Amino acid sequence: MRTAEEWGRVAVSLPGWRWMPGMFVPSPGYGRLDDDDVSDHPLYRLPLRHADECWPDPDDPATAGCLLALLGVQAVDVVCPAANGGRWAVSVSGPHHIGIGSTLGRACIAAAVALGRWPGGAE
Repeated sequence: MRTAEEWGRVAVSLPGWRWMPGMFVPSPGYGRLDDDDVSDHPLYRLPLRHADECWPDPDDPATAGCLLALLGVQAVDVVCPAANGGRWAVSVSGPHHIGIGSTLGRACIAAAVALGRWPGGAE
């Protein structure tokens, strides 16, 4: 079972990753990212300082919303824990790309892993 940090580092490692305002980064000097920390410009896909030490908190609800956005419009189905035995499920582009996790953020990362990328993150 992966820790929140391990899930966060997996998220950052996938193609199409980009940091978004609202994400929570549990690294020294960060916290909740805002527009001063990140930019939508394609050249700025990482926080501006200590980028190699940063990872998004997949258990934070605002970060989970950002991760869902990074999956793009192809994120067609989200099943909440009450309907899925206590686990979140995110289905992307049909049944062959499903992510399951204990939080919505972890399920989004698992779905991106199944896809091999963040389809909503590419500019």
